[in-house]
Amino acid sequence: MRIIIPTDFSDNAQRAFEFAYAAHGPEAEYILLNSYETPNAGSGGMLVSIDEILQKESLNDLKLESEKLLANNPGLKLETESIHGSIEDGIHRVHYKKACDLVYIGTTGASGLKEVLIGSNAERVIREALLPVIAIPSECEYVPINKIVFASDLKENHSEETFRPLLNIARIYGAKVDIIHVHGTNELSEEESSQKEYIESQLKEVFGEFKMIISDQIVPGIHDYINDNKVDLLTLIPRKVSFFQRLFKQSVSKDMAYHVSVPLLTLKDRD
Repeated sequence: MRIIIPTDFSDNAQRAFEFAYAAHGPEAEYILLNSYETPNAGSGGMLVSIDEILQKESLNDLKLESEKLLANNPGLKLETESIHGSIEDGIHRVHYKKACDLVYIGTTGASGLKEVLIGSNAERVIREALLPVIAIPSECEYVPINKIVFASDLKENHSEETFRPLLNIARIYGAKVDIIHVHGTNELSEEESSQKEYIESQLKEVFGEFKMIISDQIVPGIHDYINDNKVDLLTLIPRKVSFFQRLFKQSVSKDMAYHVSVPLLTLKDRD
């Protein structure tokens, strides 16, 4: 298991590492990634100088951070990567080079934003990364995961490989996975019933219960279920269209983005 942890050396990045290490322990390999971008200012010659300064600072900060983590976690297998470019580009490059399995990311970093679920960097990583991502809210303290919720629109089949990270996390903690579906009525179509049965079969080892939430609004329905049922991890499968895209439309996602305070696991379909 190789895990990428993007870092800007903030408390939120440290929290993402703590969650990852608590779940996967010294058996996993961890890659601490710092991505830095050149400011859009100055002349060409000055930009070269700025790049050199940023690279030097990145390498130095990674060295200090890795020394601290190694000292506090005996047996930790840790590598560092300093990459010029965006966070999502850095993750792509590290993944292609080292065949990684999972990304843990803090959701607000040093930006000073107050979003609890999705900060701007984490949202881009979730959208663009080819790997499953676990986003750790800025105000979330680590607790062992006992209850996991997988929220599905029951529209599309997903491969067995897609569910593997969720199964692995559930096995690590001995947690159950509830499937929830937000629906305008209390009846499923034939297609939705078929998808429900398929997902339950994929998760049968860790399956808890299926719960239909009667609501015309997806995000508030999920939000209420999380708050009422002491959920420790929310799981979604991003899609280019449909369910996940609707979550991030401004009109329906603001409540979840600012108030849900549990880690979010986003799975990826494998082509």
